[in-house]
Amino acid sequence: MSPFCGHQGSSGPVWVALLLLCSMPMPSLGQGPTTAVTSQDLEASEGSDVSQGSDASQGSEDELLQLERLAEDSFVQDDLETAIVLYRQLQGRLQARSEKVRILMTIAWLEHLRQQNDRAQETLVEAFVLNPDYEFRPELYSESFRQLFVRGQQQAIEVRDQRAADRISQGFAQLRAGDYGAARRVLQEALRLVPNHPKGLYNLALVDLYDQRSEEAVAGFQKLLALADSGTAIDSSLRALSLTNLGYLFIQQGNYEAARSALEQAVALDAGDPSSWSNLGVARRRLEDPTAAAEAFQRAYQLDPDNVATINHLALAYIDAEDWRSAVALLRQASGKFPDNASLWLYLGLSQLGLNNGEDAVQSLQKAIQQDPDDRQGRASAAAIHLAQHYYGANQVRASLQAADQALAWRPELVNGWIYRGLAQRALGDAAGALESLQKARSLDPSRAETHNNLGSVYADQGRMDEAKKAFEQALSIDPTLEDARQNLNRIANGTRPPRPSQAPSPPPRAADRRADDRRAGDRRTADRRAENPVAKAPPLGLRFADIDYSSLGLKGAMVEAVNSGSVAERGGLRSGDLILKVDGQDVSSADQLRDYVATQNRGSQLTLDLLRANVPQRLVLTLE
Repeated sequence: MSPFCGHQGSSGPVWVALLLLCSMPMPSLGQGPTTAVTSQDLEASEGSDVSQGSDASQGSEDELLQLERLAEDSFVQDDLETAIVLYRQLQGRLQARSEKVRILMTIAWLEHLRQQNDRAQETLVEAFVLNPDYEFRPELYSESFRQLFVRGQQQAIEVRDQRAADRISQGFAQLRAGDYGAARRVLQEALRLVPNHPKGLYNLALVDLYDQRSEEAVAGFQKLLALADSGTAIDSSLRALSLTNLGYLFIQQGNYEAARSALEQAVALDAGDPSSWSNLGVARRRLEDPTAAAEAFQRAYQLDPDNVATINHLALAYIDAEDWRSAVALLRQASGKFPDNASLWLYLGLSQLGLNNGEDAVQSLQKAIQQDPDDRQGRASAAAIHLAQHYYGANQVRASLQAADQALAWRPELVNGWIYRGLAQRALGDAAGALESLQKARSLDPSRAETHNNLGSVYADQGRMDEAKKAFEQALSIDPTLEDARQNLNRIANGTRPPRPSQAPSPPPRAADRRADDRRAGDRRTADRRAENPVAKAPPLGLRFADIDYSSLGLKGAMVEAVNSGSVAERGGLRSGDLILKVDGQDVSSADQLRDYVATQNRGSQLTLDLLRANVPQRLVLTLE
C-alpha cells in the first residue's frame, strides 16, 4: 500500500480522493514488466509528444524510488500541484512501458482531482497511446473520471491511428529511396502503435521483398491475406497487390504452381493491373501452358498496349503454341511501332519461319541483327542461329555455315551454333571439321540426343563404325523415340552407312528449346575478337536480370537473377540476388537502362555499381574487358 494511505489530517474532496487511492493497487517501482526499451522503440518514438520535465535520463533505481516517495509525500500533504510535477519528472525518467503508464494514470487522477479535466484527458491519451490494453478497474474511480477514461481511450485510438499512418507514409518514402533499414524501423513502430495495420503489414512485407528477404516477405504478405480471410476489413486492391507480390516471389523461387494460384486470385480481385496479368502469363508459360499464358499476356497487352516486354511475352506464348499467324500479326504491328527493338524482329522472323515464309523471315532476322549489332541483348546471335537453320534446310549450306560462325563468334556456348556448323561442314565434305564441331556441341550439352546421332553419322562417314554405333545407341538411350538413330543402327547392322545429310527443311526448334534459349537470352559471353573500330566496344556484363514485370510499384533497381561463369559480372564480384541501385552515380530504374548505359562504354573502361546485397550496401567496380 502506498505510504500516504491512512492520512488523517485532511477533509473534504481531497480526503475522498485519498480513500479511493488507498483502495487502489499501487505497485512500487520495479513491479511488473521491467524490460528496458531502447531509444528506437515506441516509448522513445512517442517521447517527443510527452511532457517529461527537465531531466529525461533514467537515473538509478534508488533515485527513482526517492523521486516517487517525494511525489507521494506531496500528495499526502495536499500539495497536488507539486505531486504532479514530481510524477511528471518520474515518468520522464522511466523506460519500462508498464511503469510509464502506471505513473501517467496517477497523474491523470491527480489532475482530475484538481479539476483540470482537459489536462487529465490529455494525460490519459498519452497513457493509452503507450498501452491501449491497460487494465482499468472502474469500481475504484468516480463516474466523472470513468467518463474521462473512456474518452481518453477513444481519442488515443485516433492518435495511434494517425501516428501509425504518418510512420507508414514515412516508411514508404524511405523504401522508395532505397533505405530499407530505416523503412523497416519506422514501419515496425507503426505496427507497435496499431498491430495488424493492413498498410503497415503490406509496406513492411514490401521492404522485405526489395531487401531480398524473400521468406520474410512471403510471410508478411501471407499474414495480411490471412487477416482478410479471418474477416478483417482489408481493401481489395491491397489484397490484390499482396497476391501479385506473392506471385512474383513464388516465380523467383521456382514455385510456379503457387505463383499461378496467387496471381489468378489477384486478377480476380483487380482485373485492371497489367503487371498481374503479365506475371500470371510468366507463371503459366513456365508451367508449359502456352494457351493459358497467351490469354494472360493478351489481357496485359490490352491494358498496356505500348509495353514492349508484354508484347514480347505474348509473342513467345503464341510461338510456344505454334500459333504463327497470331504471332506474325502482333509482331508486324509492334515492329512497325518499335522498329529499334531487336526482340520483336527476332520473334517475327521465327514466326515467319513457322509459316514457311522464308524470304520475309530472312529479312526480319537480319533486322534483328542490325538492331543488336554487338549481340549485347543476345538477339543477334539467336537470329543468326535461326538463319543457319533456315539456310541449311533450304540447301544454302555455305550461307548456313556463315550464319553459324557469326553466332558462335558472339556466343561460343551456343549448342545449336555448333550443331549447324557441324551439319554444314559435313554437307560440304569437311568431315574433320564436322567432327570437331559436333564434339564441341556434345561437350556443351551431352543430353541432346540429336547431337549424338549426328556424331554417329560423321563417324560412319569416316568408316569408324564402332564409334558410330556407340553414338547412335547413346542417342537412343537419351531419346528412345528418335527414329533417325534407330534407322542408322539398323543400317550399320545391315552393313550399310547412314545417308549423307538430307536437304529437306529441318523443323523449327522445339518449344522447350525456345523457352530455354529465351531464359538464357541475357547469359552472354563474347568470344575474343578484334573490333574493326579503333576503340573497341565494351563486352556485355554476362548476367541475367529478373524478367518479372514489377513496374506498377514504381520502385527502382535491377535485380540480378544469374551470373555467367567467367563473365565481366563474375570477375567484378556480382552475385545472384544483388539489387543494382546506381551505375557511375546514376540511378538505375530498370535492367534495360543499365544495359543501354553499358552499351555506350568502351572496352577497358570501368563501371562503379552501388547495390544492395542481403540488406548490406555494397560498391563494386567492374572492368569491361
